[in-house]
Amino acid sequence: HQLVWYSANGKRLGDLTEPDSVPVLHPRFSADGTKIVVTRGTDAQKDLWVFENNHYRRFTFSGSARWPSVSPDGKVAWTEGPGAGTVLIQSLDRSRPPVKINATGLPSSWTKDGKFLLGVWPDREASARPRPTWARS
Repeated sequence: HQLVWYSANGKRLGDLTEPDSVPVLHPRFSADGTKIVVTRGTDAQKDLWVFENNHYRRFTFSGSARWPSVSPDGKVAWTEGPGAGTVLIQSLDRSRPPVKINATGLPSSWTKDGKFLLGVWPDREASARPRPTWARS
């Protein structure tokens, strides 16, 4: 598993990382393009890592973090726990502890101003299909 650059027409341009036996999932660019947040790990142990300056640094340490979404102003939202787990938000620089928001689900994308997060939250009462929901950050 590795991060690889491709052009918009599908031409492989180069490798960002060396091949690795650890799965890399859900890559998300920071707004300035200098960092990539990914889920790394196996089914039993997943955490978020930030790829920057040709190196990975660990971002979460729970063993159950996945589905990162990076805001334009440098916040990362992710899901932690089994299934559609608890959603947490923390700045990329980790200057403050993560904040749990009152929702469970899979974060998707942010508004341009970074004030709202769109995610897919399960609607267990209406049907088995997930529904989009806005959550305030």
